[in-house]
Amino acid sequence: MPESEEFLSRCDKLGILIWQDFFMHSNVYPDYDDEFVKEILDESEEIVVNARRHTCLSILCGGNEQLEGWEEWGWSFDMERFYGRIILDKLHGLADRVCPDLPYVDNSPHGGRYSQSPIEGDCHNWGSYFNAFKDPLFVTETCWTHESYSRPETLKKYMDIDVDDFYGKGWFEKFSELTSLQPQNRQPYSNWFNRKDLRSYLVSVEMEQMRADYSALSILRMRSPSNRGIVYWSFNKGGPLFQFGCVDYGGYPMMSYYVVRRLYAPVVVVVYRDVEDVHVMLSNESGCEFNGFVELIHMNAKGDELQKIEFSVSAEDGSRMRLLSLMDKYKEVVDRSREAFVTRLRDGVGNVISEDILYSCPFSEFRQENVDINAELSPCGRELTLSCDSVMQMVALESNHKILCSDNYFPLIPGESKIIKIELIDKTCDEATVLQINSHTDSDVINLQTVRLDKTPKIVVANV
Repeated sequence: MPESEEFLSRCDKLGILIWQDFFMHSNVYPDYDDEFVKEILDESEEIVVNARRHTCLSILCGGNEQLEGWEEWGWSFDMERFYGRIILDKLHGLADRVCPDLPYVDNSPHGGRYSQSPIEGDCHNWGSYFNAFKDPLFVTETCWTHESYSRPETLKKYMDIDVDDFYGKGWFEKFSELTSLQPQNRQPYSNWFNRKDLRSYLVSVEMEQMRADYSALSILRMRSPSNRGIVYWSFNKGGPLFQFGCVDYGGYPMMSYYVVRRLYAPVVVVVYRDVEDVHVMLSNESGCEFNGFVELIHMNAKGDELQKIEFSVSAEDGSRMRLLSLMDKYKEVVDRSREAFVTRLRDGVGNVISEDILYSCPFSEFRQENVDINAELSPCGRELTLSCDSVMQMVALESNHKILCSDNYFPLIPGESKIIKIELIDKTCDEATVLQINSHTDSDVINLQTVRLDKTPKIVVANV
C-alpha cells in the first residue's frame, strides 16, 4: 500500500531516502491486457504524483525480482517470452513524464551480465557469508536465509500462543501441528542448540539470525571496497511467525536490530582473523574527518590483559582502512575457548564509540568465567551504567514493557564502564516498568538483576 503523507514528511526531516518500487513483485503480469496495464499505470502515476514533492523520494523502480525470475529462476524454460513490457516500457515512460528528474530502474535486482550481478547495478545479496564476499556494488536486499520468530509477547498477543505451553518430549511436534512449521535443526553461525522448550528455541533461532547478520554485514561494511551501501531487508517482520526482519511483528527490537545499529554507526571498528593474522579495520561514513584513538587487547575470559596496543588514528570521510595487523598472532592463543581479542575506538576526548570482539572459538564455545557485574541506574531511571570483572559474552536487557536501548545484546568487557540509555516505547500492561539484566548461556538465560525503572536506584551486584 502507498506510504502515508506523515511517513514521507518524516523521511524528509530525517534525511531518509526512499527507493520507490511500483507494485509488481516476483511474478509475471499480463502486459497484453490493456485494461490491466491501464490500471497499473493509473495506480503508479497516483503514487508518484503524491510523493514527488517530497525531497526523500530518490529513485523509481519498475518492480521486484521479475528480471531475476526470467534470467535465474527458470521462467524462460516455461514461457515463450518475458512478460515485461510494463516495467521495461510503460512505467519507464510514465516516470520520464511525471518525474523526469529522478532516475528510473527497470527492476530490482538489475545490471550486469545477469540481474543478480554484484558488478553493476543492485543485487539481492542472499546467502550470508559467501555472497558478502562477492563485493557487491549496492545491496537492496539482505535476506541471509536465516529467519527468526517474533517475541513471546507478540506470539501471545496476535496468535494466542503461550510459549510456556510447549516443553518436554514432543513439544515441537505439538507446535508444528499448530503452525505447520518445521524445526530449524542447525545453527551454523551461532552453534546455539538449546531446544529444550519453545522459549529456548526462540532464543536459539534469534541468536542465529543475529550471528548471521554480524558475519555478513561486517564484511560488507569493512571488507567490501566496491560496496556503497545496503538496504536492510526487511526491517520489520510482516507476520508473527518465521520471518525476516530485525524488529518483530509487534514492534519489539530484536537481537539483530542492535547488530545492524552497531555495524552501521557513523564510525566503526571490527577485529577479524585471516589465517594466523589478526586485523583491525575502520570505516568512516560520518560526513567529516575522524580523529581519535584505537586499542586492541588480547585477553582471557577472566579479563586478564595478555597484550594491549594503543595508538592514535585519523580517517577521512568515506574511508575504509586497516589500522593494525598482528602477523601470526593467532599462534599465541593457548586456550581457544577462553581467549579473545577486543578492539575499542575512542573519540578525541576518550569516549568509546565503537567496540568489537573476536573470539578464538565459535560463539557458543566461549567459556565464560564467573562474573561479578555492577549495575547502576541513574536517578531518572533511564540510564544504566554496567561494568564487570570478567568477559561477559552477551548482556541482554529485557523488560515487561517495550523498550528501546542505545545498545543491547552486547559483550561486556572488563576495564570500561558501558552506559546504556533506555527509552520506553510502549507500556504493555499496568505494572511498574521493570528491567531485567540477563546473561545468555548455551543452556539457559540467567537473570543477573531485576531493577525498577521508576525508583531511585542503588548499586546492585550479582554473580553469574
